[in-house]
Amino acid sequence: EEARKQFERLGERRLEAAACLVMSDVFASRKDRRRAQEAAEHALELYRSAGDRSGEAKALHAVGMAHTLEGSYSSYDQGLKCAQEAMVIYEDVGCKGLLATELITIANMYLNLDRPKQAVTASREALHLYRQIGYGRGSESLAMAMLVQSHIELDQLGQAQQVAKDGVTRFQKAGDKRQEAFMQDTLARAHLEREELEDAFEATKAGLLISQDLQDPLVEATLLLTLSEVHAKTEKLDEALQAAQDAAAVFRALDGEWELAGYAQYQVAKIHAHMLDVKLAEEECQLGRDFFYKVGNARCEGLSVLQLAGISAMDETKIDEALALLDQGRDIFIKAEDRVADTFALFVKAEMLRVAEMYAPALQMAEERRKALQELGYRKEEAKALHTIASVHLSKRDTAEATKAAREGLRLARACGDRITEVHMLIQLTHAASRTVLEEGGYEQHQRLADDMLKNAGDAVAIARKVGG
Repeated sequence: EEARKQFERLGERRLEAAACLVMSDVFASRKDRRRAQEAAEHALELYRSAGDRSGEAKALHAVGMAHTLEGSYSSYDQGLKCAQEAMVIYEDVGCKGLLATELITIANMYLNLDRPKQAVTASREALHLYRQIGYGRGSESLAMAMLVQSHIELDQLGQAQQVAKDGVTRFQKAGDKRQEAFMQDTLARAHLEREELEDAFEATKAGLLISQDLQDPLVEATLLLTLSEVHAKTEKLDEALQAAQDAAAVFRALDGEWELAGYAQYQVAKIHAHMLDVKLAEEECQLGRDFFYKVGNARCEGLSVLQLAGISAMDETKIDEALALLDQGRDIFIKAEDRVADTFALFVKAEMLRVAEMYAPALQMAEERRKALQELGYRKEEAKALHTIASVHLSKRDTAEATKAAREGLRLARACGDRITEVHMLIQLTHAASRTVLEEGGYEQHQRLADDMLKNAGDAVAIARKVGG
């Protein structure tokens, strides 16, 4: 701020604008959306008045990123418009490197807007540009990882794997061991999406061998965390715990990597919970929460509190304590103005209440979540909220209301192109129909309903096979 004032007194608009962008980045890192946006918009005004088009694009990028801190669909839409304006300027001035970087930003925004097809296109364009100008294999690796994630969001798991495999081969030929290791990690995660656990293990081990040769602790710890997930999926909990603990120890030893250490602690706590070691799970979870608090990551701190609530709920006598922790997590999200994270807290609370057979408040939480998602504009997530609503109705044996919610969720999932949720909604409709058939007279009295049940079950299997392939 002092530097900005000095430049303002000197009439150095470009330098003042640059100082504003630094301030915007600082405010954004603290999740202070209002001040981040104000600083970025002031920088934009200064660059435009100075006729600095490159600076204008950088400021537009900062304004867009500040918009997205709100977390709503409309805020990402506003952020996307700013990023697209910046992209046009970079094209006009011929700055291909920053254009490619902006395309990565745009791809990420498309993913948050549930538009993975456009994210695939933007990621591919960025990758092409990086390769065209030889911008650096680290940037190329970033673009490939974004492309993989975009394919995964589009349920194109085979294509996601192929991009990751191509990346591994490309970096092997280039002799870039560090990026090869990162791409092995990306490949392992693509295999995990398809439950190809042996292949995921092989990719992770290959990456770990490279990282150990490089003596690169950051890469090694990242791969150890993935290895932990692979072991956990195969029920090798002792090996999963050891890998997660090793990753956490490495991240803690690295300067300034407290956030990554928090992620590792989250995994350690999760595994202890799976091993039914509640006391250790709570201790490790609290440690992770402390790391996130230390770096000011309110979302992850709140998620750690939700995890702690889930651990407490493992003891049926502690349901009130668990619910109080969920409210504590919500308070963190609300204070941080993180409405998206709060909708997740509502989902967790609805499920916890449903399992505890407290159906009225469970339904209230589920419907509150749906309303919040409607206000935020997230139709894909709204379909999932309808799945929760249907689950509560099924649990309290209200098949008519469950069927109504599931049908609405199915319609919404299909409209959004969400095949995974479509499968889950079809399964719910099958459960509701089977309960009606079995409890109210059998097949002969409900022949049409039974036929629908079989059709829904068949459709669910067909779609699941298609998506899995």
